Order: sequence, then C-alpha cells, then structure tokens
Amino acid sequence: MTHLKFISGFYAIRSCMVYTVVALLLCIKTMHAQAPAKADSLLLAASLEIFNHPEKSIQTALKIYKHSGSNTPRKIRALVVVGNGYAAIEDREKAIKYVTQAYALAKSSKDTINQMRTLGLLASQYLQLEMNRKALDYLDIADKIGKNNTLPDSIRYLRGNIYLLKGLVYKHNRNCDFATGLFNKAITEFSTHSKNKAARANIGQAYSQKGFCEFEEAEYDSAKVSFNKAIEAGNVSHSNIIIASSLMGLAKISAVAVKNEQAITFLNKALTLAEETGSPGLKNDIYKELAVNYLAINDVHNHQKYEQLYTAAKIDIEQKEINTLNRDLKTTSQQTQAVFLKERNNYIFGSAILLVFIIAYTTYIIYRTRIQRKKVKEMHHNILNDKQA
Repeated sequence: MTHLKFISGFYAIRSCMVYTVVALLLCIKTMHAQAPAKADSLLLAASLEIFNHPEKSIQTALKIYKHSGSNTPRKIRALVVVGNGYAAIEDREKAIKYVTQAYALAKSSKDTINQMRTLGLLASQYLQLEMNRKALDYLDIADKIGKNNTLPDSIRYLRGNIYLLKGLVYKHNRNCDFATGLFNKAITEFSTHSKNKAARANIGQAYSQKGFCEFEEAEYDSAKVSFNKAIEAGNVSHSNIIIASSLMGLAKISAVAVKNEQAITFLNKALTLAEETGSPGLKNDIYKELAVNYLAINDVHNHQKYEQLYTAAKIDIEQKEINTLNRDLKTTSQQTQAVFLKERNNYIFGSAILLVFIIAYTTYIIYRTRIQRKKVKEMHHNILNDKQA
C-alpha cells in the first residue's frame, strides 16, 4: 500500500489518530481476583488518567509492572498502560517497545483479549508512521482472533476498536466513504456497550474521526454535528484530547465559512486543553491553524509567532518519527538477515546431504557397472573356452 501525499488539513486529521489509540485499549477494568486490590485500583486510575496526565500514568504503571512478579495478567495490563501513555505523548518508539512486550506476554499466555488489545495499539502506532500495510496486518490478526474466539460481553466493544482503526487506515488513504461506514459501525458497537468506560471514550473518538472525514468531503453541517457529539462524549469521559481535537475540527469549519475570529476562539480553547495533556502533535496542528487564521485577519505578529512554533515543533516531531522508523527498519533488517542465514545454513546442509547422496549413488553405479562388465567379460571368456573345447 503506497503512502500518499495529502491536501491541506491532513495533518489535523492524522494527529487525531494517536488520540484514538489511547482510548482504544484502556480496558483495565477486567481485573483478576488474585491481584491485590490496591494494585488493580492504581492501574485502573492510571488508565483513566492517560488522557490528562500521561506521564504520571506511565510512572505508576511501570512501578506496578516492576513489582508484579510472576503475575502475567497484571504485567500485561501495566505494559498496556505504559504503551498507551507513550502513545498519548507521541513517543511512538517507546509505545511500540512496551506494547510489543505486552503482546508477547499475551501470546505466550494465550490471553486472546489482550492479544487483540495490543495488536490494535501496535496497528495504530504504525498507522501514525504511515506504515499502512503493517498496520492492516496487525488489524487482520486481531480481527481473526476476535472471530475465532467467544468474547465476553464486557469486552466485545473491542470489535468496535477494530472497526475504528480500520476506518483510520482507509481515511489515511483518502477513502473517506468507506472509512465513514467503518466509523458508523464502531459507533454502533460502542453504543451497545455504553456502560463500559473505554467504550464511552472510544465513541467520542469515532465521532471525531467521522467529523474529520465529513469535513474532507465538504459535508460541513454533518461534520459539525459529529464534532459536537464528540465533545459531548469527551466531557462525559473527561477526555481533554478528544475535546481539543474536536474543537480544532469546529475551527476548521469556521475558517471555511470565513469566520476566522470564531475559529481562533475554538483554537485557543483547544490549545489550553492540549497543553494540559502534553500532546505535541495536537499542539503543533493547533499552532498551524492559529497561524493561518491570524494571517486571514491580518494579525502579522500572532501569525509569525504561531508559524515559528509550528515549524520548530514539526521538525522535532519528524525527527522522532525518523528515529522510530530507523529503529524499526533496523529490527526488520536484523530479522530478515537472521531468516536468510537460517535458510542459507539449511540450504548448505541440504546441499551437502544431496552431494553426499549423489557421490554415493554415482560410486554405487560405477561399482555396479564394473561388476556387470566383469560378468559380461567372464561370460564371453567362458563361451570362447567352450567353443575351443
């Protein structure tokens, strides 16, 4: 699947994907009886605080992981929180690192629920890196696990997560018609499990993503409805990131209507929330929109201020993404080399066996031929002797 260059406004859409990720896989509510109540409650609190205090959530979860001993379910949950925390602050390298560890533990312990959860989070991180094929590979595996296993009603909303993430992949590839259908399926799934806190958070993400798709399709009235529903859901789930990204969506609609003052009001509210959550990508997108809108009202001072902030932040974000990509490519290269060496060794071993067989068979044929010739020679000799006699 090739990477595409997108029209103006894509960065706002793309940056919101990571916020979806954070909400997607927060289901720490499914606690195990053997885990101490304090550790469980701390993990639950940390998971619910990821939107507003990600770094604090990371530190809490790392401490719990360190003291979890052989309690694999709790270690998985802690690693998921850590991964989600790093996803919230857009440190994708660390997010991938910790979620990969969680997936490995879930797979080895045959924990299908956490396999789906971690696969979804990994897919979302690779989607952020525009590695769409890899993202879809993870989602397909998660989808297969969900279809091949009976999921408890309490976590069936995970299917909604898969719809939501697949919708993001298609939106990322400029197929908003198909993506909107997937977002609607996700909304239906989350609505069915509205008592679940993660599902309530996710429905806000689904509405927000749907709104950005509708905006790209110039369906501004529908987009406005979707963004307002996302903000409503964000208020219920206390998710500043969802609210901020949706406010930015409303600002984009206002800018299209040449209501730049109104757009700036939305963006300043969004920036305040984004600064509280410490989301560099979201802040950077808001900087860009503020620069554009201040220029539209001829406020050169503020235009230059936010243009400079945008440029500096963009360079920093892109460098982090390059580092993550380099690390992933290095790992892939090492894995490919290991497979090549293994296959080469197998080939050499197989070739050696085949060569020994050929040599042995050839030697046997030569030996048989010599025996046959000797017998024929003896037969001729005997015939000649008989004639002479």
